[in-house]
Amino acid sequence: MPDNTITIHYGMGSTGTQIQLSKGRVDIQANEQINLTTPGTINLEADNIILNSKSSTQLKGDTAGEAAINGSALMSLLTMIAGSIDAKIPATPGLASSTVNSMKEAILNQHIQYI
Repeated sequence: MPDNTITIHYGMGSTGTQIQLSKGRVDIQANEQINLTTPGTINLEADNIILNSKSSTQLKGDTAGEAAINGSALMSLLTMIAGSIDAKIPATPGLASSTVNSMKEAILNQHIQYI
């Protein structure tokens, strides 16, 4: 192209699959799916990496079904529990358990799960 970009396009009009190379940038568009496959390693390295999904993000991990942890919510919970222990609140059966259970949804990010 005259603007020094290289475009590979397959399909009709703007609905096709496209790879575009331009100064300092690579763009890949597809209507259905993009796969990167290798028997080796795929490395993503940048100052910022953004995963933006409209429904969920899945990561293959050691334990299927586990959810990612929201660190700030977990730290808030641990701080509340530590404060209770430090204040030497009289033993109330189930107090710590109910506090932990009340924060479960805030701590476990169900949108990022291991598969």
